[in-house]
Amino acid sequence: MPLRRSFLFMFCALALAVLVACGDGDNDGPSEGEQAVADFRATVQQAARTAAASGTAANAPRATRTPVPQSELSGDYDVTFRFQQRPADEDLRDALEMPEDLDVVLGEGIIAISGNPPFIEVAGTITAEGAISATGNGSLDEDYNDIAATFEGTLVSVRLTGTYTLTGESLPGGTIVFDVEGEFDD
Repeated sequence: MPLRRSFLFMFCALALAVLVACGDGDNDGPSEGEQAVADFRATVQQAARTAAASGTAANAPRATRTPVPQSELSGDYDVTFRFQQRPADEDLRDALEMPEDLDVVLGEGIIAISGNPPFIEVAGTITAEGAISATGNGSLDEDYNDIAATFEGTLVSVRLTGTYTLTGESLPGGTIVFDVEGEFDD
């Protein structure tokens, strides 16, 4: 929602609260404040309908961010891993205590993401739009070996987001999935 529209709605809500609070106390019809609120609401609704019909709202300028070139996005990222479904096995949860930062290295259309154990390094492709598809293999610890890791997500401006999936026969249920969010640590 554009900032201008958000400001308008906040202003309307504030005006509504003030006008209702200033009612005259009569219960034999709408007070002057209540009638003013109703009139004001009708005016705002009509203005919104007019803007929508004319395309004014759709053509309003929007704030944009200048994307950071991918060549400048290699480095450390502060990240958060969240289980999509938390494993019941406490030993496995302990083995999956993921790092709080990852190292991202970018080349022309390629990406490598590494971190402290138990993170299994992944490498793959990144599109010009920032879509990432990367895979790797490794071990979480001595109990969880031969694990395939995939990262599917995006790296746009300074934000890294995606899904990190671990798959292997030694994992209960065979698959563990994390949501990952992070930002470039400059």
